[in-house]
Amino acid sequence: MQRFKTMLKEMAMAKKLDLDFDFIRRAEKVTKFNIDVSDLTPELQPSVRYLYVKNHFPKFGEKDMFLKKFDVNKINECIAALKKENNTAFYNMYQFDQSGIGPGELMLYFLIDGARVGGGGSAGVDLFVGGKEYEAKSVTFNIGRQQIEGFKLGGKGELAPILSKAQALKKKYPDEMLAANKGRKNAISEINRSQMDRLKQLEPKAWADIEKSYAKVAGDYFSGTNIVFMYSKAASGNKVGQIIAAGQIDSKAVEMQAITSGTIKPSINLKDIKPLR
Repeated sequence: MQRFKTMLKEMAMAKKLDLDFDFIRRAEKVTKFNIDVSDLTPELQPSVRYLYVKNHFPKFGEKDMFLKKFDVNKINECIAALKKENNTAFYNMYQFDQSGIGPGELMLYFLIDGARVGGGGSAGVDLFVGGKEYEAKSVTFNIGRQQIEGFKLGGKGELAPILSKAQALKKKYPDEMLAANKGRKNAISEINRSQMDRLKQLEPKAWADIEKSYAKVAGDYFSGTNIVFMYSKAASGNKVGQIIAAGQIDSKAVEMQAITSGTIKPSINLKDIKPLR
């Protein structure tokens, strides 16, 4: 009763102050929850799901589409349903901006029963489901080449010596010889795919050694891990978050896409991804 009287008093005061209730309802709408990576455990999963179902996805909750295991096709069906109900809320969940949580990790945790998010200190493992480990990658997909691109390997592996060798090799040649960006100069630290192809022609043995060294680092990184490739926020249309492919990666399937921003971005042939284990 006291609570009701308080509400009436507040409403009367609001009327006096000429408040805009449409604005207040919009401003009070929950867009992000205070969730830490340590909260994303199997024990707290029902509570996290409740937050999202109550505030953003009530229809999805009514359908009870949550999954018992990791199934790519069913996950993509769930993603389509979430987007249809509230695309903005889905995007915010997929791109959840919190330390230790990468794109897609919270989304997968939300969908799959008994999941746990690994966090920054989990040695490269983003998600644990049913005793299996998964590494989530937000990527782009080159349709023409049928290659997955636009991501980094992560913290494991020593790339500095490989970067130094590649940059030293590029430094030997003027930009004109490497067909750099329509005649414009670019930094020694940046080597795009066309420049890599040209260096491979000019320095076949040296470039082969660089590729071999990178394949070793990539092989160690991907070894024995289930990798989940999802469309990044840069994807055209309504593809963001959708799983492109998931499975095991052999080092032979990994190429160098580009050297940029102090790292080497890989490129993976879609046909070379082995089924999930």
